[in-house]
Amino acid sequence: MHLGMSKSKNSTSLYVLKSTYKDGFHSTCIVEKLGTVADLKEKLNGEDPYEWAKNYIAELNRQEKEGKRIVTAKYSPVKQIEKGDQRTFNGGFLFLERIYTALGLPTLAKELKRRYKLNYDLNAVLCRMVCGKILYGEMRESFYDMAMRFIGDAGFKKEDIAATLSILSKEAGYIQRVLYENSRELTGDNTSRLYYDSTICLHDASSMQQRSLVIPLDIYFDGNMIPIAYTINPEHLENPSPAPLEETILKKYRDVSPVTLSDGGFTTGGGSLLSNWEAPSHHIVTLHYDQLDEDLKQAVADEEGWTPVHAEQEEDGVLAGYLYKEVRLKENGTNRRYILTMSMHRMQVVRYERERLAVYCHNYNTLQNSDNSFYADSVMAYLTDMEDATAEEILTITELREDTHNGFRLRASDFYGTNNIPSMDIINAHFILCFTALVVHASLLKKLNMFSQSRNIIRQLQQMTFMKIPTEGYIPLYTRNDLTDLLHDSFGFRTDYQIISKKQMNHLLSK
Repeated sequence: MHLGMSKSKNSTSLYVLKSTYKDGFHSTCIVEKLGTVADLKEKLNGEDPYEWAKNYIAELNRQEKEGKRIVTAKYSPVKQIEKGDQRTFNGGFLFLERIYTALGLPTLAKELKRRYKLNYDLNAVLCRMVCGKILYGEMRESFYDMAMRFIGDAGFKKEDIAATLSILSKEAGYIQRVLYENSRELTGDNTSRLYYDSTICLHDASSMQQRSLVIPLDIYFDGNMIPIAYTINPEHLENPSPAPLEETILKKYRDVSPVTLSDGGFTTGGGSLLSNWEAPSHHIVTLHYDQLDEDLKQAVADEEGWTPVHAEQEEDGVLAGYLYKEVRLKENGTNRRYILTMSMHRMQVVRYERERLAVYCHNYNTLQNSDNSFYADSVMAYLTDMEDATAEEILTITELREDTHNGFRLRASDFYGTNNIPSMDIINAHFILCFTALVVHASLLKKLNMFSQSRNIIRQLQQMTFMKIPTEGYIPLYTRNDLTDLLHDSFGFRTDYQIISKKQMNHLLSK
């Protein structure tokens, strides 16, 4: 900051000025109006106004250097904000970015940039892709617009996205191996369990003329529920390619009883790794309400025995928690363990998705003919033979699995803002991006030891927004609570001051 003067016919005014740099242009802005020279002479009892102003500004600079300068911002109730001027930004991604960095992804991006001789910052694109996928993966906007939500310059252009997708597609196997090795160092090598999730993902076509694809997905998790590897089979081959780390999984988990996660007992058939597994396997099968027999439907209707989970939390005005009860039934001479759940939030999501697909496909008969009963949309059941796991542990696993499936839903190519690369490259790039985001997300939960609070943490990070004060910094717009304190304490930095100066924020971004 420096001293500025404005002379008129009758007076000279002194100002505190600050240099700015925006859109490639240098400029100055007024930080504070000190007053006219004449008025200052009266107030300062004969002290030289110019010397006083210089000393005052020197003190402001000292306070700013130490991060202690008190900021005063002025706003006019009659002055319109500039059209197109973004004023709020998300800062919750800073915590995800720390995990992203700890997993060695900036080093990986630097290596790929050198290998492919790129002239743009691949790490900037990849980092915002990963963080954006975790925080805003459900939003129907382009990836580039989504990336602009975060504090700080994006560091790339729209045209860099297509090149990044092509590289991610080619290097998917290599990225999996790097993530496996680095995640072992970050979260530990927990070989007590091996979870195998067999499912299918839908590729949303970008137009009515294109064909939507159903893509089989097999994914493996370790005992910490950290993803190990995945494989997809978009061509529906009878003998698909094995997971990149199949030999490693065989070696490390040979004596472990694998746990298969599936919908209604359905598997994609891609899990050849488990076909000759020596240790006995376990299962957690997800069942929808219409798959339940009459005894289980009666248990659902019975109001007794339900236990609330996160019942006090709301999301979009609807309780985000749910109820569960455990039921034991004897079927064909075998005792079966069921965990029933009922969720108002799930009902809202299911109905919204049904309506969205009906509008998207121009098939409104699905709305008229669908079973819109409360139980059909809100109830989910889980059948398991895992006797050494509590109901809460089973539900934590299934909730993470549900989040995984939502994250892997393949969006149309217009999400990435490009239609000029092969669809198979889009598919391969999308899945390795989702897998990377899943590893970052799971590693964050492991660091906080809060797997059961997965969705609450993501909502909190989404809510951690800041208003930009030009030339000064950012004002937090979120409510400080126990969870924000835990995040800051766990990562060793804070964003919950009344204002974060530009210097402080640039320091956080540079790390």
